[in-house]
Amino acid sequence: MSLTRDVFRVLFLAALVSCEAVPEVMPATTVQVLVESDPGVRLGEVPIYLDGAAVGRTDSSGSLRVQVPAGADSSLRLEHECPSSHQAPSVPKLLRLRFSEDPELSTGAPLQISLRCKP
Repeated sequence: MSLTRDVFRVLFLAALVSCEAVPEVMPATTVQVLVESDPGVRLGEVPIYLDGAAVGRTDSSGSLRVQVPAGADSSLRLEHECPSSHQAPSVPKLLRLRFSEDPELSTGAPLQISLRCKP
């Protein structure tokens, strides 16, 4: 009888441990960042920062795709570091994203944001 009771205790404790809340997955969206010096003239190897954290560098075509959280009332600061021969803007861009489950609003194409580095 003692063995049966011990087995039930172990199973009960295992059930309690496995009943942890599943972490909520934040929806995300893809943002394509394009960096240009003049309209149509793209800049490669430009570091991109999201809320102060480095997320990558633009490729040779001046583009970088970034996954960003799209929770309710998300506000994200988007910044870039222009080459020394170019002038960076004085204020970062602020992205305000809201998640929608409406399939008609989702085209599958990423949101495009253009950033400038004036020559």
